[in-house]
Parts: sequence; structure tokens; C-alpha cells
Amino acid sequence: MGHIRGARNIALDELLPGVAAVVPDPRHQVVLVDANDKLSHQAAAILQARGYTWVRVLRGGMRAWRAANLPVSVRGRQG
Repeated sequence: MGHIRGARNIALDELLPGVAAVVPDPRHQVVLVDANDKLSHQAAAILQARGYTWVRVLRGGMRAWRAANLPVSVRGRQG
């Protein structure tokens, strides 16, 4: 469990309004992360079709992040 510190959890069915609320300028970077990067590619295509020009997918998703022993926040605690 956990998430990357500073990340926002946005469900795929709320993607457009959710991302627009966090990143209103489609020229700013958006990095998409899910468990293993499969849904992130789908989300990237949706955002790119809506004019987001700097969309990236974290290869391997959270599984790769954890495997690299990078920090994960859990309920407000980093670990």
C-alpha cells in the first residue's frame, strides 16, 4: 500500500476534471502512475487527446517504484 509523496489519486473515470483541477495548464508535466503502468497508458492517451502535451507514464508503476526502494507515503507517513 501507499503512494508517492505529493501524488494525487484520481480515478480513471474522473481523470479529466481531476487532472484539470491539479494541473490546469496542459503544457505542464503530468506523470501517471498505477500499480503496473497498464491503466496509465490509457490515461495518457486520454490526456493527450485533450491537449496535454507533456504526459509521461512511470514505467512499471508502483511495483517498479517499490522494487527500487524509493520512498512511499502511507497515511501521511513516509517510509
